[in-house]
Amino acid sequence: MHEIYRSETMLVRCIPAEDESRWVITFDNYGSGAGFDRESFGQAFLAQSGISQINILGSGNHWYQYPDIAMALEKARERIVGADRILTYGSSMGAYAAIRFAARLGADCCLALSP
Repeated sequence: MHEIYRSETMLVRCIPAEDESRWVITFDNYGSGAGFDRESFGQAFLAQSGISQINILGSGNHWYQYPDIAMALEKARERIVGADRILTYGSSMGAYAAIRFAARLGADCCLALSP
């Protein structure tokens, strides 16, 4: 696991698996907590399943309305250029972000739980 972008408001983590042709980009849900000292939405499940993942976290419950969201998304997209399949994934506030940013991230599909 390594960070590919970090600011006061955003953190983008990359956790590649053996197969880097398929990626899931996750967004945290409302109420995940402030700061970045936490596991990302779906992180453990995706890691146990051997799925490469990018985790996008906001510093609070601000519905991904941060001044540097475009930069965070750009850094995530740069990391997965050439991937065969990209899925955005989130619940609640994260589902909203998964839908809203899917096209910008080049996603093939989106799994949005209770946006």
